[in-house]
Amino acid sequence: MAREKVGNGTLMKNDKKVDGDDSETNALRPDYTGPATITIAGVDAEYDIAAWLKVAQKDTNRLKKGDIYISWTISEKWKSDVPTETVDNPPF
Repeated sequence: MAREKVGNGTLMKNDKKVDGDDSETNALRPDYTGPATITIAGVDAEYDIAAWLKVAQKDTNRLKKGDIYISWTISEKWKSDVPTETVDNPPF
């Protein structure tokens, strides 16, 4: 996917989340995912955004029980080409 404009991102429906599947694994998958480009300490970096649609379980200052809201997280972009470290001779 093309690099996003700095400070912006895109969320798309997560095609790996299966509707109607109530398994724990499926519940942990975000409803929406996408890329974002953010400037931190003067450096542009690409991040992954994940968002879940949730239902409020109780009344709060901003939500009433049953209201639908979005919970989200931003994390460093996952890189599949980074080799994992292996230790041939551990020190113990």
